[in-house]
Amino acid sequence: MSLKQWSIAAALALSTLTAAHAQSFEELLRGIATDVIRGALQQPQSQPQPPQPQQAPPDSPQGLPSQPMGAVETGPITAQRAEAILLEHGLVRREAGARVVEAPTRGFWMRGNPNQTREAPILISFDGRTMISIGSNAVIAMELLPGGRSRLLTDSEKSALLRSMLANLKPGALIAFGAADERSPILISAPNCPWCVRLDNVARPLRDLNMRLMPVLLNNRSLAYSRVMCSQSPRQTFDSMIDNRGRVMPPSVSGCDKRLDYMLVDELIWAVSDDASRRGTVPTLLAADGRIMDLQFDTPAALRASIANATLR
Repeated sequence: MSLKQWSIAAALALSTLTAAHAQSFEELLRGIATDVIRGALQQPQSQPQPPQPQQAPPDSPQGLPSQPMGAVETGPITAQRAEAILLEHGLVRREAGARVVEAPTRGFWMRGNPNQTREAPILISFDGRTMISIGSNAVIAMELLPGGRSRLLTDSEKSALLRSMLANLKPGALIAFGAADERSPILISAPNCPWCVRLDNVARPLRDLNMRLMPVLLNNRSLAYSRVMCSQSPRQTFDSMIDNRGRVMPPSVSGCDKRLDYMLVDELIWAVSDDASRRGTVPTLLAADGRIMDLQFDTPAALRASIANATLR
């Protein structure tokens, strides 16, 4: 073999070895990242619970951005299949009391335990491609890949997905005033907050205000939301709570618990918001894209102007 031939052969061998090592190193990094994500999402082991029959998913969401490539499912998946995918990827463990229900934002199943009100639920899209967990300290969003692998979404992908989810809140997730829709602002209000009572005295006669209200009680937010939104007439129930200054809780409704809904909507609003430092304050007015807006309600005209300025065009 000539010196030139030997040099070419050596270069090819080195190139092949380097590519193999690079591929192995890439797979190692991917595995480490997946393990870190799983460790952050997994909850303590508890007694297994037999799966319960689940309803079929509704129609595909409208207006949601295109999901990442590399689909696990062709969709739409059932709630039972959503649970199985989360288990297969090691993102959750079987847990007594945990259940998968349709999320209050279109296009997602929601898996959580309503008794664990400090833990935000985990979501999985109807097509089985996207998982998202919104917590008070961080938002984890990933593309679920075949073979139990995953890929973290980029910041821009995650931001677009969160804002689309907020825009796709279902009508029953908040109390609608007037002809409110997904462009209408969101008001967070509590009957045991004196400023909220003053706001209600101005707002209640204005039947044509187009806004959406999240009902809460100070120190009892998720349970109050659940009781109000489970009632036959959420707005009348909330009005009654305002009248008694939040001293009387609405009765529970058999077979209805929306504490998971509250946890998701609340975390989603503040994850998208541009001013998380005001998290948990009431009353708060937000535009449907998450911006915290100026709220004036000394007069009906001032309140109308605040709602108009917070309405997306």
